[in-house]
Amino acid sequence: MTTPTNAAAHDVHARPPAATVHRAPRDAGGAPEDIAIRATGFDAWYGAFHALKQVTIAIPRRQVTAFIGPSGCGKSTFLRWMNR
Repeated sequence: MTTPTNAAAHDVHARPPAATVHRAPRDAGGAPEDIAIRATGFDAWYGAFHALKQVTIAIPRRQVTAFIGPSGCGKSTFLRWMNR
């Protein structure tokens, strides 16, 4: 396996078949659920580096939500992908 160059390290992409992100989901009656954002099985890559692996999260509507964790654990990476 080769080490990615600096250019490859900035090439961020998710694997589309493994990542599903839904915004403003609806319940069976068509009304909005109390979930604002839901991610299921989300993966993100920096070149050959698998940065986020199978992230699943449901973020509720009208709630303060914080991502807390050590440096380098993927908080900012996940937020950047959600903002796309």
